[in-house]
Amino acid sequence: MGQERLGGTRSEGVLRSLDPERPAPASGRGQERIQDAWSDAPVGVMALDRDGLFLDVNPAFCELTGYPADRLASTKLSDLCHPEDVEAERGIRRLLSG
Repeated sequence: MGQERLGGTRSEGVLRSLDPERPAPASGRGQERIQDAWSDAPVGVMALDRDGLFLDVNPAFCELTGYPADRLASTKLSDLCHPEDVEAERGIRRLLSG
C-alpha cells in the first residue's frame, strides 16, 4: 500500500482510547446523529484497534487514501505510513495502550 508521502499534507487528530467497560454508544436518534457526523465529516476519520488495524473509516478518509473501506478493513495504519513515519505511528499506539 501507500509508501508515498502526501505532498505537503500533514495530519492532525484527536487520540482517544476507547474503554470496553464504558457504556454502549447512544441508541436511536442519538446514534443516527453520531453516524451522520461520522459519514458527513469533511475530514478523514478512522477508528483503529490496539494493533493499528482499521475498525472503521469515513468516506473522507477513503478519498484521502484512495482506498475503499472494505480494503482498509484488513489493513493496518502502518501499511499506509511512509517508512519514515512507521515508528511514530507505533509510538502513538504504545501511548494509547497505556
